[in-house]
Amino acid sequence: MRTIATALILLLCAICFSCGQKRAVITPQHTIIRSDEIITVERLNAMNPRSIKAIHHGVSEEKRDSLVKIFGNELPSREFIVYVERRVIRLEDFTEEQLAAFANLIPGDILAAGLENFTEDRRLFAEEIIRRQQLAGTLHNERMSEIVNDTAADFTVQMLDGTTITLSDLRGQVVLLNFWATWCPPCIRKFHALPAMIIEPFENSEFVLLPISRGESKERVRGTMDRLRNSGIVFNTGIDSDQSIATLYGVQVLPTTVLIDKNGVVRYSSIGHSNEGLKNVANLIRKLLNE
Repeated sequence: MRTIATALILLLCAICFSCGQKRAVITPQHTIIRSDEIITVERLNAMNPRSIKAIHHGVSEEKRDSLVKIFGNELPSREFIVYVERRVIRLEDFTEEQLAAFANLIPGDILAAGLENFTEDRRLFAEEIIRRQQLAGTLHNERMSEIVNDTAADFTVQMLDGTTITLSDLRGQVVLLNFWATWCPPCIRKFHALPAMIIEPFENSEFVLLPISRGESKERVRGTMDRLRNSGIVFNTGIDSDQSIATLYGVQVLPTTVLIDKNGVVRYSSIGHSNEGLKNVANLIRKLLNE
């Protein structure tokens, strides 16, 4: 379990029309909170697995507000708070919506690695999350097999600043679509990694990074982007409130990345976020720029 907990924390440290990002990105340090105290990674590793109900990699704004009353406003933004709930996990404790959220946020390979050390209730919970992840991955792969190496579905999206972008107008450039949402911690963590790994390396090339917010209002998206601006993350984003664009691309999991070549053909797609995965995307972009 120590290896599992450490790996989970490391994974936390392990899209957007590119608009010449110049400011230095400030990535907050993760804060681990157990009940009513801030703890270290070492103390988390020392906890009895049977006493942990869940580890939340990111909390809601309401939860952060309640924690601020205890620990003060020095806490990082909600995506960088790791909140540990204590007690044995039982599958029946969670709603369908919560299970779906866990399937989107918790790495299945980490859960699978610890199954033999879990209690029966915790094992059933982990197996259910893994099953949901496998189903979502299967649906994504099936949809991507239909569109990879095919012409990307055209669309026009309204950007946060009020302008509009039509995908077909970007022919001649490599385009990276990134579907995201304000409630999705991996999406926000990806935003912190994008400047150094994607935006800056390809700033002066025929490349466009176009994030698209799925299923949320412009006002909600604006609030998140305004907050991210304080961390040096400044770029435009598309608004897909009715999810019509996401539906075109069969988006099942957030974040979803779609890479389109200069001829408007889909060449690659992936789900989730990791720095290693983003390095792979960067290498693919370089290859497509040279074609």
